[in-house]
Amino acid sequence: MYMGNEKTVDSHPVHSIGTDWGTIHDFLYDDHYDWITFLRVENRDDESAERAGNNAEGFIGASFEYPGWGEFESTFSSDNNLYCAELVYKSWISEGTDLRLFGEIYSPFPWIRPNDIYVSFLTRVLKEIAPMPHSRP
Repeated sequence: MYMGNEKTVDSHPVHSIGTDWGTIHDFLYDDHYDWITFLRVENRDDESAERAGNNAEGFIGASFEYPGWGEFESTFSSDNNLYCAELVYKSWISEGTDLRLFGEIYSPFPWIRPNDIYVSFLTRVLKEIAPMPHSRP
């Protein structure tokens, strides 16, 4: 989750504690990613975005748990084990914004995948970078 000034809070298996501070450069030069997309949650004021960011900071220290296909549901109920999309979702749902909204319907599943946030009617693509520059400058 982008926090401003090129800083992020993310849940990633590379971090020794899972959910921690990072930077945009961590994503740009990590060979685990083929592309990166910057999204904005629409129709939310700056105060809501700041509170969502504060919520994300509150998850720092939670361990990373990668949910394989079909395993998203098993981890979604815990705040102690997070995956990337779950961190973003839980940070915004605390502000009353359910990123599982697709048009007039909500996802019927009790989990969220990165693509769910990407296709949500509540987000807008700001920028996409592909292919990724996998070598450091």
